[in-house]
Amino acid sequence: MKVLQKTLVAAGLATAVFATGAAQAATTTFPATATVPAFASYIPNNVSSAIVDLPNIIVQLGATEALSVDDSVDITLSAGTFDAAVVAGNLTNGGTVAVASGGAIGDSTVKFRVTATGGANDTLTITGITIDASSVPDNGTISVQVDMKGFVGGESTNLFSTPLTALGISKQPVYTVAISDTTAGTFEVATGFTTLTSATGTTNATTGVSTSSDPADVTLTQNPVFAGALTNQTTTGVPAAEPIIGDILYTISGPMTGVSGIACTACTGSTSAGVASTATTAANAFVIDSANSAAYAVSGALDQDFTFAFAGDTVMSPASFTVNVTTTTDAVGGFLASTVGGGAIATFGRNGSSFATNSFGSKNKLTITDHSGVTGAGGADGAITLTAYDADGAAVTCTGLTIPNVEANATVTIQGADVLAACPGAKRIDGIVNSTTINVTNVKITSDGATMQSGNNAGVIAQ
Repeated sequence: MKVLQKTLVAAGLATAVFATGAAQAATTTFPATATVPAFASYIPNNVSSAIVDLPNIIVQLGATEALSVDDSVDITLSAGTFDAAVVAGNLTNGGTVAVASGGAIGDSTVKFRVTATGGANDTLTITGITIDASSVPDNGTISVQVDMKGFVGGESTNLFSTPLTALGISKQPVYTVAISDTTAGTFEVATGFTTLTSATGTTNATTGVSTSSDPADVTLTQNPVFAGALTNQTTTGVPAAEPIIGDILYTISGPMTGVSGIACTACTGSTSAGVASTATTAANAFVIDSANSAAYAVSGALDQDFTFAFAGDTVMSPASFTVNVTTTTDAVGGFLASTVGGGAIATFGRNGSSFATNSFGSKNKLTITDHSGVTGAGGADGAITLTAYDADGAAVTCTGLTIPNVEANATVTIQGADVLAACPGAKRIDGIVNSTTINVTNVKITSDGATMQSGNNAGVIAQ
């Protein structure tokens, strides 16, 4: 594919008397028909080869501007090096030039010496130069600086408002990833935390499988600078097209025990290396790797919805899941394995019966009574968890506080002195109980005698 041309000019005025006979009162301006693209060429990040054609650069001298014999034209790369030796033919003008120094393989500068003048209003074209861009980091750029120099009083002096700079090549990602929706679910205390609540999922009455009702949306977008297909500004190696969709690998991380499946809009279950796997026969589903707390699939579309399903026979703990999107090595297409992006896609919690009291001290006594009659079954085991806060509302660290589970239709008593010993400075207590129905009382001893506050399931003890 022919490389793009970029016209390189500069605005400004410079006045000098040159012993070499170079033009006086030199000025360079944009030609009336010129356009100024941001970059002449784009190449993708993470390529296995980065030998690229430098886009042609045209330097147009003004009507009264002329290079003289022994003037020089210097080319400097901001990044990368020459992949092939630069020769005189890489700079064409109305006269002739020779390579005076630099320009060898591995160099980043070259000096051309004018051996025959091309006269005023000459056109200089820098062409046919190849660059090794392998040292240019992802998202890096290569610009090209051009200096035209002559001698005044035996000293080298810049001519015609140089240096001039052309924005030559930009390395950019092919894809970006956006997570526009995340899954939020709650495991139901009434089923022992084996299924999702009806508000956050649907449970199959026959199989017991519980499926989240809010899929996570993960979308890949192609970089618009590539306009649907990569422009191949290269001599060899750099891809001419984006990675094929099947080389995009999704890795979901999180606790997989109890996860019966993760469905997608269009994907194929795979190994961790992105090789399509026969470990699952389900269409559009991830391969679950419980031992490594991960799941894998290769893409079949850039826009994906991920839906979690739980077996319904396992007590589930609160859990969060993330996705990492990568491209795998594509030897034919010329891409190395790389990371596109990712982030959190799902969070699952557990419900239960909560209570709170905002008046608590060493002489208080909490009693918690189960009214569900079914604690001890699976996750609904009657476990009691307390969180303490000080007078300013800051959480207090509790050490050594042991509270027994409340059994079906039974009562557990928590002494304020035990709580204060374990949680120094506690003034407010929040609690959650793995039971569907409870009653909590807070008995407070005052100088006038005992007072009692009471709250039912999920209530707040006001005093």
